[in-house]
Amino acid sequence: MIKVCVAGAGFYAQFQLSAWARIPDVVLVGIADLDSAKAAAAVSQWPQVKVFKDVHEMVVQCTPDMLDIVTPEATHLALVQQFA
Repeated sequence: MIKVCVAGAGFYAQFQLSAWARIPDVVLVGIADLDSAKAAAAVSQWPQVKVFKDVHEMVVQCTPDMLDIVTPEATHLALVQQFA
């Protein structure tokens, strides 16, 4: 089983979440967005997914195998460095 967390709950997150949910042996475990209400709405059809405001906190608590970054491009480098 591969545990996946998603950083960002904007427009494109809906497509990423849906794609991950269709892959066998993948389980969505967390989503983080500065707007936790937006994150909660994004994962409303996956009640097992934990919602966070902070990516670092999500990674520490969920210990994912993979982080899908669905945030504005300017944030990608810092998130990759933080996760690595």
